[in-house]
Amino acid sequence: MHSLQEPLLRTDIGDRLFALSEDMLCVAGVDGYLKRVNPAMIEQTGYSEQELLALNFLSFAHPDDHEAIVSAIGRLGDGQRSKLFECRCRYRDGAYRWVGWTGSLAASEGLMYAIGREMTAQRAQQERLAYMASIIECSNEAIISLTPDGICTSWNRMAERLYGYQAQEMIGQPISVLARGSLLAEQEDLLRRAREGECVTGVETRRYRADGLEIHVSLTLSAIRGSDGEICGLSAIGHDITPMKEARLALIASNEALEEAMVAADAANRAKTEFLTNMSHEIRTPMTAIMGFAELLDDQQSPPRTREAAESIRRNGAHLLRIINDLLDLSKIEAGKLELDLQPCAPRQIVQDVTDTLRDRAVAKGLEFTAACGADLPRLVLTDPTRVRQIVTNLVENAIKFTSEGYVRLTLGVAAPKDDMPRLSFEIEDTGIGIPETHRRQLFVPFSQGDMSVTRAYGGMGLGLAVSQRLAYMLGAEISVQSAADKGSVFRLLLPVAYLDISKPERRRSCALASRLARLDGCRVLVADDCPDNRRLMLRLLEMAGAKVVTAEDGAKAVAAVLGDSIVDEPLRAGFDVILMDMQMPVLDGYQATRELRQRGYEGAIIAVTANAMSTDRQRCIDAGCDDYLAKPILSDELTTLVLSHSRAGDLVVGCEGA
Repeated sequence: MHSLQEPLLRTDIGDRLFALSEDMLCVAGVDGYLKRVNPAMIEQTGYSEQELLALNFLSFAHPDDHEAIVSAIGRLGDGQRSKLFECRCRYRDGAYRWVGWTGSLAASEGLMYAIGREMTAQRAQQERLAYMASIIECSNEAIISLTPDGICTSWNRMAERLYGYQAQEMIGQPISVLARGSLLAEQEDLLRRAREGECVTGVETRRYRADGLEIHVSLTLSAIRGSDGEICGLSAIGHDITPMKEARLALIASNEALEEAMVAADAANRAKTEFLTNMSHEIRTPMTAIMGFAELLDDQQSPPRTREAAESIRRNGAHLLRIINDLLDLSKIEAGKLELDLQPCAPRQIVQDVTDTLRDRAVAKGLEFTAACGADLPRLVLTDPTRVRQIVTNLVENAIKFTSEGYVRLTLGVAAPKDDMPRLSFEIEDTGIGIPETHRRQLFVPFSQGDMSVTRAYGGMGLGLAVSQRLAYMLGAEISVQSAADKGSVFRLLLPVAYLDISKPERRRSCALASRLARLDGCRVLVADDCPDNRRLMLRLLEMAGAKVVTAEDGAKAVAAVLGDSIVDEPLRAGFDVILMDMQMPVLDGYQATRELRQRGYEGAIIAVTANAMSTDRQRCIDAGCDDYLAKPILSDELTTLVLSHSRAGDLVVGCEGA
């Protein structure tokens, strides 16, 4: 552009340059109206020359930029070339575009000369860069840019917070400031890999802060490429993983502690199981002799006083046995060792069994004891009859215990289904002392009674209801109670069951009749038990039923007797029909003795006799090779009936109902 002494407007050269320039050239008066525009301005803005010359420059610019334009022109010195401003200009299509203006003022002529260049793309790029810079600066990651050889060129705020160095301290410094010892070689390897174009991601390592503190970071390094595609720098992004590392280490330590605790708990559980097994054996073994010999004394030929004493022993022994069973059941439930045995059973038979068991006790107290079953009861259902019988027995027994006069009534019916599951309703009603509302919450707490004066008056350990509730929970059943002081109680058991549709007629076998007819004449039995009293008891009961019996005091002698390695009466050399094998004996226990007999080809019947009461005992005996299982204490009916069912003599015995 010529000086003001030789205005561009007056020269041919200026005219040619004015016409050929790719930038927008214009001349405006001090009033702001355009006096002359070049072809580039016409082409780029889309206006015609006449339209542009009719425009005031401010009307050409965005209204928000007017103040800045006026201020910039006011600062323009006479004859001085100066960058005026950047503003948004409205093109013919109505769009605003950024244009940067450079101009000069000719005050004597009253004219301004200006050159404009569109900067929309540059402004967009600047905005993008500013946006990216803002993101980087506000990022939660420590973002650092480096030269290819590892010199810092940028350092965001998170890098300052993470590493403790300010940006001015680190720009121009090698990134190796953050590493020490063996980490220096690791860092150089990471830089090398990034320089070779590899994107190194998620490398967990350690770095040192300005205060010397070691921190754990996750690093990502990648190359920065220029417009020519060549690597011109590196970026390093760091994330503080110290809390995560500490949490991971704490979790590892916690898992190790948990594993140790689980091992200890498992050992404690095994110890508890072993304790329960031993307690069961130690308690039930003498109970076998007590109740068995009491049964022998209770004979029609015994003197009345002897029979009275024997009956007292049996009655109190049975009471003690129920307490023992409740204790062991509660312990097994808490240890998770009690399992259900679901099988077809007749609901009416359960009521009959409970009634037969407890009628004499109710009558002895002068109570009216009745039982009734609804007409719509299913004949057979699928449940655990032993546990259902135990629950109902506990509830009825509890009613009898706390009722001094009046009645105890057991009713079985069908309740409304729940979740499409049929339910039976066992209802036990009594006219006893009742239960105050304040004491009901303690009914199902082990070793708890609502009132200690009641405990002293009526006795009891407070276990029956606690065991019943836990058994009901295992069966998916519910126990509820309605009661008031001095107005009796109603306990209700709602038991979900599955109905069984079996077309065959029900065949009932009277166990009492079977036991009376269970003659064991000609049956050869080996009794292996380390307890002399139990050996004498079983010997006496079996001989009374007509069996021929040999005894052995441990498993080794039992094996020898069966295999003919010991002196045995000649009639028994042909073998035994049944072996009664105690499972806990010295020298060789019942499990080992049974396995040895089976391994050596013995095929006769072996019945496990054990005082163990854990849920897996029966299966353990079967797995060892036993054919059946008899739990202590042993009663004569159960013993002779079970032996008969497994002996060849049993094939010849007739007269059992339903046999």
